[in-house]
Amino acid sequence: MRVRDESVQTSSLTEKVLERQQPAARLEKIPLNKDELRVLDYLKTSQPRITVAQYTRLINVSRRRAYRTLIKLVLHGYLRYHDKEKEPYYTL
Repeated sequence: MRVRDESVQTSSLTEKVLERQQPAARLEKIPLNKDELRVLDYLKTSQPRITVAQYTRLINVSRRRAYRTLIKLVLHGYLRYHDKEKEPYYTL
């Protein structure tokens, strides 16, 4: 991927999110379950960002399931994915 005048390496997830990025009005909002609502509430009230490890502890599920849930929320426009630091994180 090109950013200004240099090439930047991105993860496959970042590429997928950028490909699907659409104006907010056209994103399909889906019904959320209690664990998905819990992460949104956590981000609104406790911390401005969350990692997969934090979410795993918050809802007491496997790392794989937590990752898949967060990615689902990113793809449907509820969360934003940031991978510029050592550990990727998610924000509203």
